[in-house]
Amino acid sequence: MNKQNFTLDEIERQLEALEQEDHSFFSLFAGFLKTVLQIAILPVLVYLVFAFFLGIAQITQDSMLPNFAEGDFVIFNRVEANYSFGDVIVVQSVDEQATVVKRIIAVPGDTIEITSDLRIVVNGNEIRESWQSTGTLSQGVASLSFKLDEGEYFVLNDNRDDNNDSRNKKYGNIEQENILGIVVYRFKMSK
Repeated sequence: MNKQNFTLDEIERQLEALEQEDHSFFSLFAGFLKTVLQIAILPVLVYLVFAFFLGIAQITQDSMLPNFAEGDFVIFNRVEANYSFGDVIVVQSVDEQATVVKRIIAVPGDTIEITSDLRIVVNGNEIRESWQSTGTLSQGVASLSFKLDEGEYFVLNDNRDDNNDSRNKKYGNIEQENILGIVVYRFKMSK
């Protein structure tokens, strides 16, 4: 039979090892608690980002073809309020009680006209569109030159056959307070 003699140093080392095992349980528990908190905080952070900084909307019409199709989702920046020519915006439509996507053609203070030969003229200059548009442009209310008031935006659909945009007297110019944000990304869901 093998007898072990324990010295005071050996006993102290074994007690320290036991204390470290107790600490490892607590550190495991602390690590578990930290993970649970991280998992709980992540959805809150995502919610806050989308509640105050970004938004998401689904395209429900074909009015923005060929650039945005029905069924696509867009992420928009809620914070940026410096809107300019060519920006694609998400708008809270007053008459349709829905969110819609439109393209800004003229901003407050601009003079807009769609000529009889169907050219879009802003501040006396024919605009050149860097994006693709389809359909036949009609003049609508822009057949006569007019100036946009403060906080008003003239918007068009990329699908010009759909005149539910600023050309339509019923739809009219977009008020800045109805703009939810600028589209920053599109999730293509259509085929």
